[in-house]
Amino acid sequence: MDRSSAILGCLGVVVAILYWLYLRVRAALVQTQQPLMVWEYLCETPLLRLFVSRIFTMLLKIRNPYTRSIGQKPEIEFSANYADFQVTLLEVGRCRGVLKRSSGSDGPFGSTHGVALSLFAETLAGLAVFSRLGPKGRGILEKVETEFGNKAKGRIASDGWWLNSRGCFCLCRI
Repeated sequence: MDRSSAILGCLGVVVAILYWLYLRVRAALVQTQQPLMVWEYLCETPLLRLFVSRIFTMLLKIRNPYTRSIGQKPEIEFSANYADFQVTLLEVGRCRGVLKRSSGSDGPFGSTHGVALSLFAETLAGLAVFSRLGPKGRGILEKVETEFGNKAKGRIASDGWWLNSRGCFCLCRI
Protein backbone atom coordinates (compact mmCIF):
# COMPACT_ATOMS: atom_id res chain seq x y z
CA MET A 1 0.00 0.00 0.00
CA ASP A 2 1.51 3.32 -1.05
CA ARG A 3 1.27 6.67 0.72
CA SER A 4 -1.48 8.19 -1.47
CA SER A 5 -3.92 5.33 -0.84
CA ALA A 6 -3.27 5.57 2.92
CA ILE A 7 -4.00 9.31 2.84
CA LEU A 8 -7.20 8.72 0.86
CA GLY A 9 -8.27 6.01 3.32
CA CYS A 10 -7.74 8.36 6.29
CA LEU A 11 -9.58 11.13 4.49
CA GLY A 12 -12.49 8.78 3.81
CA VAL A 13 -12.69 7.85 7.50
CA VAL A 14 -12.70 11.54 8.52
CA VAL A 15 -15.45 12.33 6.00
CA ALA A 16 -17.52 9.38 7.23
CA ILE A 17 -17.19 10.53 10.86
CA LEU A 18 -18.15 14.10 9.98
CA TYR A 19 -21.15 12.91 8.00
CA TRP A 20 -22.26 10.70 10.91
CA LEU A 21 -21.99 13.68 13.28
CA TYR A 22 -23.98 15.82 10.85
CA LEU A 23 -26.78 13.24 10.67
CA ARG A 24 -26.83 12.90 14.45
CA VAL A 25 -27.05 16.66 15.06
CA ARG A 26 -29.64 17.07 12.32
CA ALA A 27 -31.84 14.35 13.80
CA ALA A 28 -31.67 16.01 17.23
CA LEU A 29 -32.38 19.50 15.92
CA VAL A 30 -35.45 18.48 13.96
CA GLN A 31 -37.13 17.40 17.19
CA THR A 32 -36.74 20.64 19.18
CA GLN A 33 -37.35 24.38 18.97
CA GLN A 34 -35.59 25.12 22.28
CA PRO A 35 -32.15 26.79 21.96
CA LEU A 36 -31.00 25.56 25.38
CA MET A 37 -31.67 21.93 24.42
CA VAL A 38 -29.64 22.39 21.23
CA TRP A 39 -26.76 23.96 23.20
CA GLU A 40 -26.77 21.14 25.76
CA TYR A 41 -26.91 18.50 23.03
CA LEU A 42 -23.87 20.02 21.34
CA CYS A 43 -22.03 20.12 24.68
CA GLU A 44 -22.74 16.41 25.26
CA THR A 45 -21.60 15.22 21.82
CA PRO A 46 -17.94 14.11 22.09
CA LEU A 47 -16.31 15.72 19.06
CA LEU A 48 -18.65 18.70 18.83
CA ARG A 49 -18.09 19.97 22.37
CA LEU A 50 -14.80 21.52 21.27
CA PHE A 51 -16.62 23.78 18.81
CA VAL A 52 -19.93 24.39 20.60
CA SER A 53 -19.96 28.18 20.26
CA ARG A 54 -19.06 28.15 16.56
CA ILE A 55 -21.57 25.43 15.64
CA PHE A 56 -24.38 26.98 17.70
CA THR A 57 -23.75 30.42 16.19
CA MET A 58 -23.76 28.92 12.70
CA LEU A 59 -27.07 27.16 13.42
CA LEU A 60 -28.47 30.39 14.88
CA LYS A 61 -27.58 32.29 11.71
CA ILE A 62 -29.28 29.66 9.60
CA ARG A 63 -32.41 29.70 11.78
CA ASN A 64 -32.61 33.49 12.32
CA PRO A 65 -31.69 35.38 9.12
CA TYR A 66 -31.53 38.76 10.89
CA THR A 67 -28.42 37.69 12.77
CA ARG A 68 -26.57 37.34 9.46
CA SER A 69 -26.74 41.10 9.00
CA ILE A 70 -24.73 41.87 12.16
CA GLY A 71 -21.32 41.46 10.55
CA GLN A 72 -19.47 41.18 7.30
CA LYS A 73 -20.83 39.54 4.19
CA PRO A 74 -19.36 36.12 3.33
CA GLU A 75 -17.62 35.33 0.07
CA ILE A 76 -20.06 32.47 -0.55
CA GLU A 77 -23.63 33.76 -0.65
CA PHE A 78 -25.30 30.99 1.36
CA SER A 79 -22.52 30.48 3.89
CA ALA A 80 -23.36 31.13 7.53
CA ASN A 81 -19.95 30.08 8.85
CA TYR A 82 -18.21 33.43 9.19
CA ALA A 83 -17.21 34.40 12.70
CA ASP A 84 -18.25 38.00 13.34
CA PHE A 85 -20.11 37.20 16.55
CA GLN A 86 -20.32 34.09 18.67
CA VAL A 87 -22.57 32.89 21.43
CA THR A 88 -20.09 31.71 24.06
CA LEU A 89 -22.41 30.65 26.90
CA LEU A 90 -26.05 29.68 27.18
CA GLU A 91 -27.64 28.81 30.50
CA VAL A 92 -31.17 28.99 31.85
CA GLY A 93 -32.03 32.70 31.80
CA ARG A 94 -28.53 33.84 30.79
CA CYS A 95 -26.63 34.18 27.52
CA ARG A 96 -23.16 35.54 26.74
CA GLY A 97 -21.64 36.46 23.39
CA VAL A 98 -18.73 38.24 21.71
CA LEU A 99 -18.90 40.59 18.73
CA LYS A 100 -15.71 41.13 16.75
CA ARG A 101 -15.37 44.42 14.96
CA SER A 102 -15.15 44.18 11.19
CA SER A 103 -15.49 46.58 8.30
CA GLY A 104 -18.92 45.10 7.54
CA SER A 105 -20.31 46.09 10.94
CA ASP A 106 -18.70 49.56 10.94
CA GLY A 107 -20.82 52.64 10.78
CA PRO A 108 -19.89 55.95 9.18
CA PHE A 109 -17.74 57.01 12.15
CA GLY A 110 -15.24 54.14 12.23
CA SER A 111 -16.94 52.22 15.03
CA THR A 112 -19.43 49.36 15.20
CA HIS A 113 -22.78 50.51 13.89
CA GLY A 114 -25.46 51.19 16.50
CA VAL A 115 -28.04 49.02 14.78
CA ALA A 116 -25.58 46.10 14.72
CA LEU A 117 -25.03 46.55 18.47
CA SER A 118 -28.77 46.71 19.12
CA LEU A 119 -29.41 43.58 17.05
CA PHE A 120 -26.56 41.76 18.82
CA ALA A 121 -27.95 42.70 22.25
CA GLU A 122 -31.50 41.78 21.21
CA THR A 123 -30.33 38.38 19.94
CA LEU A 124 -28.58 37.54 23.21
CA ALA A 125 -31.46 38.79 25.34
CA GLY A 126 -33.88 36.78 23.19
CA LEU A 127 -31.82 33.63 23.67
CA ALA A 128 -31.86 34.24 27.44
CA VAL A 129 -35.64 34.56 27.36
CA PHE A 130 -36.23 31.51 25.13
CA SER A 131 -33.89 29.40 27.26
CA ARG A 132 -36.24 30.12 30.15
CA LEU A 133 -39.54 29.38 28.37
CA GLY A 134 -41.00 25.90 28.16
CA PRO A 135 -41.64 23.89 25.00
CA LYS A 136 -45.03 25.55 24.45
CA GLY A 137 -43.85 29.04 25.48
CA ARG A 138 -43.97 32.02 23.12
CA GLY A 139 -42.24 35.34 23.29
CA ILE A 140 -43.19 38.52 21.48
CA LEU A 141 -40.84 41.50 21.37
CA GLU A 142 -42.70 44.58 22.53
CA LYS A 143 -40.00 47.21 22.96
CA VAL A 144 -36.26 47.67 22.47
CA GLU A 145 -34.40 50.49 24.19
CA THR A 146 -30.76 51.18 23.43
CA GLU A 147 -28.52 53.65 25.21
CA PHE A 148 -25.05 54.35 23.84
CA GLY A 149 -22.40 55.56 26.28
CA ASN A 150 -19.40 55.76 23.96
CA LYS A 151 -18.08 54.52 20.60
CA ALA A 152 -17.88 50.76 20.19
CA LYS A 153 -14.49 49.78 18.82
CA GLY A 154 -12.68 46.48 19.04
CA ARG A 155 -14.03 43.34 20.67
CA ILE A 156 -17.39 43.70 22.41
CA ALA A 157 -18.57 41.24 25.07
CA SER A 158 -22.23 41.11 25.98
CA ASP A 159 -24.41 39.39 28.57
CA GLY A 160 -28.16 38.90 28.38
CA TRP A 161 -30.26 38.07 31.46
CA TRP A 162 -33.85 37.11 32.09
CA LEU A 163 -35.17 39.51 34.75
CA ASN A 164 -38.79 38.48 35.17
CA SER A 165 -41.83 37.57 33.12
CA ARG A 166 -42.06 41.14 31.81
CA GLY A 167 -38.56 41.69 30.50
CA CYS A 168 -34.90 40.95 30.07
CA PHE A 169 -31.69 42.95 30.15
CA CYS A 170 -28.57 42.96 27.99
CA LEU A 171 -25.29 44.74 28.81
CA CYS A 172 -22.53 45.26 26.23
CA ARG A 173 -18.94 45.86 27.41
CA ILE A 174 -16.16 47.14 25.20
